[in-house]
Amino acid sequence: MSDGGLLVERQPKLAADTAVDAALVIRTSNGSARSARDTETGYTRAAASSPTSTTRASVISSPSQPGTSFRARDGVAVHHIGYADALERIVNDANDRRDGMSEKSPPADIPGPILHALRCPLCGQQLEQDAARLHCPSGHSFDRAKQGHITLRRGGPTPKNADTPAMVAAREALLDTSLYEPIKDQLSAAVAAQLDAVRAPLVADLGGGTGYYLAGVLDRLPNAHGVCIDLSAAALKRAARCHLRAAAIGSNLLADPLPLATGSVAVATSIFGPRNVPEIQRVLGTGGLLVVATPTKEHLAELVEPLGMLQVDQRKDERLAASLTAFTQIAAEHLTYRVPVSSEQAGALVRMGPSAHHITADDLDARLRHLPDDLTITVSVNLGLYTMR
Repeated sequence: MSDGGLLVERQPKLAADTAVDAALVIRTSNGSARSARDTETGYTRAAASSPTSTTRASVISSPSQPGTSFRARDGVAVHHIGYADALERIVNDANDRRDGMSEKSPPADIPGPILHALRCPLCGQQLEQDAARLHCPSGHSFDRAKQGHITLRRGGPTPKNADTPAMVAAREALLDTSLYEPIKDQLSAAVAAQLDAVRAPLVADLGGGTGYYLAGVLDRLPNAHGVCIDLSAAALKRAARCHLRAAAIGSNLLADPLPLATGSVAVATSIFGPRNVPEIQRVLGTGGLLVVATPTKEHLAELVEPLGMLQVDQRKDERLAASLTAFTQIAAEHLTYRVPVSSEQAGALVRMGPSAHHITADDLDARLRHLPDDLTITVSVNLGLYTMR
């Protein structure tokens, strides 16, 4: 393979029906590319003929069926005949090499407004950065991962409830289909409407996963910076590149103090995730905003019984209100829409969330085969906006 070739490793654990004999082809603007596959190891290789090519590949949407084509910028066409994850890895690697962002490249510095707010999880002092780490005056040091994220925890093993690489891959594949884009749009609009007067706010997305929702908020707030805080290293690898004005920080929301200065955050968002309310109160500045998104009992109701998904707690709203007695709710929004989904999307909805811990891959595959071809599901979310009393 040439120096400019791309090597993409598929996820080591593939579903039984995703045979590795799929072919993946990238056609560059000059029409020159080559690919090869190894049906035993599961590796897919693709190499552009020119290592200096400036062509950028871009996935516009995720097809649910083999044999469909992507369109991409700069004349690139990507044709998918098999497993979408491998395709996306190839395209992402091509983009990273083109942009000088390969995993071997040092990550960009954490933007100043974010660094100024970060605190050492061990002593609470302000952190400084160099090329490879963050450190505090007391000598506590935290290495940055090659993908750009950094873990600021007091120590101890990673809890078993952290999202696995398979869960994160399923979430990313689902979000790429734009199925949850209305949630992102409504969340971003609600935050932007409250922050128009704030000059340079810091947004903290708590349990932010891959940074999907944080990126949407930052797109609406050109002067804002954001920090995505999550426990999953697999999610943080994606979040580190979710937005130029964002940083990805590893922390256990329920066990560790938030590695942020007191009063440093203008907006804290909690989208389908856990909340450490005392820590949220501490880091929110005067007039700070808390935005909480929770599913209603109608959310994905069409999939709960057929796919063995966990049901929404009937007392969720009651428990949320009891936990936020220190806050005043200033707005409440509700979003419900129905959307057709493929069996692949339905499977991703299970694999990306807590239901994935309660069903085996074989059981899920068997259930998916019995879904109707014309399945339409309900997406239903409550959005609450709060300020401290």
